[in-house]
Amino acid sequence: MTSSPTERQIAARPFIRLWLYLVATLLVLMVVVGGATRLTDSGLSITEWQPLLGAVPPLSAEAWQEAFAKYREIPEYHIINAGMTLEQFSADRASALQRFAAACLPLERTLSEQPFIAGAAPAYADYTVFSVFQWARVGSPRDVLQDVNELTATRAWRERMVALFDDLGNRFALFPADTA
Repeated sequence: MTSSPTERQIAARPFIRLWLYLVATLLVLMVVVGGATRLTDSGLSITEWQPLLGAVPPLSAEAWQEAFAKYREIPEYHIINAGMTLEQFSADRASALQRFAAACLPLERTLSEQPFIAGAAPAYADYTVFSVFQWARVGSPRDVLQDVNELTATRAWRERMVALFDDLGNRFALFPADTA
């Protein structure tokens, strides 16, 4: 015995259809991006998946050594850069900071026009992005935002975010001074 669809089920069909098309489109996009990454060898140097902090270079000598040890375990090191030294591997810090600044440029542009990402007051996007910067600020011996001169609006925004809730962001001990 088959019952006919209700009005609610009929009304939901366009949304279900849209959802299915969206999922199919994202699946095709993942295959295309994955294939392009594989064919161009651009993913060989990824040692860990860090979508947000992956743009931040190691900030201490120990972190550089750890990153280099991980790099020596992946195929790119053995196929393309066998014998590379730690000095060669870490010599690119300045360009890594430039890439980080370039990745932050949309944020910098937004914050140069308004006090928070969402406008006049902090919203979910502000707290989400701030959590990454606060994690790096508390857990790292170097302040990446201080190392990049182009990010003045972003630094000011971070200080506004730190000062929220009776200066809650400053109640956490910062990373001990780098003694290396």
